[in-house]
Amino acid sequence: MKNSLFALVLVFGAAALLLYRHFIPDDAFIHIGYAKDILSGKGYSFAGNKTYGSTAPLWPLLIAATAFILHNFVASARLLSLGFAAASIVMMYYTAKLRFGSIESSIAAFLLAANAYFLRWSFTGMEAPAACFFMLLLAFIVYKENDGTSKRSVYLPLGLAPLIRPEFCLVFLIFFSYLLAEQKTKFDFVKIILSALPLLCWLTFAIAYYGTIVPTTLLSKAGDPFFSTEIYTLLRDAKLLLSENLVEIGFILVAVTMFLLPTRNPKLITTKRINSETFLFMILTFSFFCFYMLKNVAIISRYSLMITPLVILVTVDFVGRVIQRWNFSTGTKRFAWVALIAGSAFYNSLFTAFIVKPDADRFYEGFQKHYTEIAELLNKLNTGNCHVATPDVGIIGVYSGCGIYDLGGLVDKDWYNYNKSTEEYLKAKKPEFIILRTGVHVRLPDLDVSLQKIYDATLAGFGINATQDTHVEVYRAHWQ
Repeated sequence: MKNSLFALVLVFGAAALLLYRHFIPDDAFIHIGYAKDILSGKGYSFAGNKTYGSTAPLWPLLIAATAFILHNFVASARLLSLGFAAASIVMMYYTAKLRFGSIESSIAAFLLAANAYFLRWSFTGMEAPAACFFMLLLAFIVYKENDGTSKRSVYLPLGLAPLIRPEFCLVFLIFFSYLLAEQKTKFDFVKIILSALPLLCWLTFAIAYYGTIVPTTLLSKAGDPFFSTEIYTLLRDAKLLLSENLVEIGFILVAVTMFLLPTRNPKLITTKRINSETFLFMILTFSFFCFYMLKNVAIISRYSLMITPLVILVTVDFVGRVIQRWNFSTGTKRFAWVALIAGSAFYNSLFTAFIVKPDADRFYEGFQKHYTEIAELLNKLNTGNCHVATPDVGIIGVYSGCGIYDLGGLVDKDWYNYNKSTEEYLKAKKPEFIILRTGVHVRLPDLDVSLQKIYDATLAGFGINATQDTHVEVYRAHWQ
């Protein structure tokens, strides 16, 4: 079985390298920008901007540490992603094995490796595969806790999870509430302290270094109050949940239906329809999507990927319980598992070939290539202390050599001091270069500046839900 697991990881890694060897999202370069400043001694900043602009503060530190050895920031970020993706597949197998047999555990590992979005983000330099790993560590602890074999020591590394994805703060709240309610004996509060320690250390640093514990990314992307959901956001988030886990959700629905059908199997008396662990995983999945929907945030796949391992564990549990309840023959049992594997492989192959891979290629040929060209152009025109105002800061911040004024407010907290007025912000900052694109509305006549256009291009859409062309213009600004 270990050989099969090794082969699965090897095939997965080869597929990631083959399919997505060029694709790196702009946000990966934000992490890289922070890592570059850390390693160069400029502090925890981006292109010199001392702003709390990372919701995954551990990730740039890991990139910086790896780049210290490899001397290549992009390769370090991508290697970290791929390493955590491989570790997640292995972790899925051993986590599932705590509750299921070797066959079911291997199936769970395959379902994760086959997931189209998991494959997409596995070699991008993003933190999404690490979020999957930490979610599986949490599931591992849940199983261990209910067996009475969990140790305090595992809670300290688990505490790093909120420094990879902030949603783990909500996950921890639900997780520890579950443990308090579920434990038969007195709960060990040292486990809460250990898991909270890494986050408390970071927040102490943040308040001392940045003067705040609220990242600018939260202000920019999730600034709406609760219960402000729009129908478009609701439908888009629901579509993501379905597309990311379509086969698993389908099998869960079939399993629920079969549980509702009458059976004369005497094992029904002793077989639970659902256990507390599976119920917890379902609550965590529902709470994740519910939180974002109520906050009116359009979820993207790298956010929701951390929930995918839980959906897979729920699926394996439900299918296994149906097989047990109906007392399937060996042949029927084998058919059920093969159908799950084949359905996942077929769906994810089609979804990758017709949706995910073409979107990544579009992004690479459009945004990634053109913004690299823009960054190289600005680097040549930079006289030593130039600044560029841009709504997309990653590639530009890493390669242009210019200081960054962020029109989206992700890595420049000063943007919020101008009431999110792009015109007032630009007039106050007076950057030497301005990058504008479709979707960023600036009244150029109000700027009182002479503009010289130095770059003009039309790019393909920026994502699966944004396939329309985007027009990008770069100006050299001569202020009065």
